Amino acid sequence: LNKFDYTKLDSKRQGVHEGVIFLTYASLVSTNQRSKSRLQQLVQWMAAKGHDGEGCVCFDEAHKAKNLAPTPSAVIAANIRSGKEAKDKSSKTAKCVRELQDLLPSARVVYC
Repeated sequence: LNKFDYTKLDSKRQGVHEGVIFLTYASLVSTNQRSKSRLQQLVQWMAAKGHDGEGCVCFDEAHKAKNLAPTPSAVIAANIRSGKEAKDKSSKTAKCVRELQDLLPSARVVYC
């Protein structure tokens, strides 16, 4: 995926209509100067043409996507009362992996 620009993968210019996409976790969290992300690009491609993103996503070396730390609602409420922002301790990679699953609910996800 790193060799493509940030346009739609299934456009005439890119020409990727089906197949397998390989990308690193670093690529998954990357954005270009116009704030377009590889995550958005991948989701758009998987959900194209009415497929509803029902493909398979396989995360190799899944330990790199760890450290998703949901903030408990009690902490959020306490921070709101005190005027503080809740600190999100999740890694950027973990948040992208979670967002990918949220945006493609029909996809089968494998961690290995």
